Amino acid sequence: MKTDLKRRVKAAFERAICEAGNMARLGEKTGLPYSVINKLNSGQSQIGRMSLDTLERLFPELTVYFFRDELPPQNIVKRNTVEAGGKITGKIVQNGSLREAAAVPAESGSLLDLKELERKIRKSNTLTPEERLKFLDFLDEEL
Repeated sequence: MKTDLKRRVKAAFERAICEAGNMARLGEKTGLPYSVINKLNSGQSQIGRMSLDTLERLFPELTVYFFRDELPPQNIVKRNTVEAGGKITGKIVQNGSLREAAAVPAESGSLLDLKELERKIRKSNTLTPEERLKFLDFLDEEL
């Protein structure tokens, strides 16, 4: 697995544990033995060596497209990219709700400065310290 894919699967795995409540409940929900979940969580088993069966059981909504022509038409547009001409496309979370952003002009003035975003994340009372750290790490690595 590529490193980015491993990191994304690990993050999704951690989220699945949180959403289930704990590792035991995730095991009950997915039908996976607690020992498998515990080994993945502790690093005793590597995420990159997880079987496809385990991956499917952990993430039943997971869909994989191997080729671009398999993508549904709405997914062909590049997401989270700034295009020539100053347009941005992707998904935007604003005031807690998710909305599509299709060809929003970059000069609209509604875009948030990266430093301002970091400041708001650091001061947020709605995020746990772990969530704040994850967001800030993401900004450092991806942007």
